[in-house]
Amino acid sequence: MSESIVSIGTPFPNPAQSKLYLPIVSGQEFDDARLQVINSFGRVVKQQVVQITQGEQRLSICLEGITTGVYFLKTTIGDNQHIVRFYKH
Repeated sequence: MSESIVSIGTPFPNPAQSKLYLPIVSGQEFDDARLQVINSFGRVVKQQVVQITQGEQRLSICLEGITTGVYFLKTTIGDNQHIVRFYKH
């Protein structure tokens, strides 16, 4: 497939405090999309399975209970994976 059916935007705010938002545009629905917050040691500290609907949407992940530091947000939607670094304040 030469064209991605999912477009993942830049998470915001960065640095984040209690929630991180992720804009997504999808050309189809997915029942088992996965959001993972990974610490600098490679451990998953938060994981969430979400449903993606067709069109534009904004996903959120709660960061309460996660200490201040540098993290990675790994998003898996179908065959698409996206990893971006963010800061938890």
